[in-house]
Order: sequence, then structure tokens, then C-alpha cells
Amino acid sequence: MLAVEPGVVIELDKQVGEPVEVTINDRPVFKGEVVVIEENFGVRITEIVEKHDKLGK
Repeated sequence: MLAVEPGVVIELDKQVGEPVEVTINDRPVFKGEVVVIEENFGVRITEIVEKHDKLGK
């Protein structure tokens, strides 16, 4: 289990502007792109994947 709290470092293997897919428990949850905001890296969400999966079931 990954506990995310202030100060935790998560290594990204993508560059700024590249697409990423965030998964939780081996299930894709959302897609986005790597961004930098005030010297901090983040992920801008562009698509929520899990919601689409629930609609199909």
C-alpha cells in the first residue's frame, strides 16, 4: 500500500507534457499529463477511466 502524504517522493518515468495513466490496485483510474506548477510536479487529469468502466457493467 502506498501512503501519500506531504513530503512523500514518487518517482515518475515521464517528462513534462507526456501522457500518464494512474492506476490503483492494478486498475486504471485516470489518464492525464505531467505538469509543473510553481516548481512542483503534478498530473493534470484529462480522463477518468474508472467511471467509464462502471457504465459498461
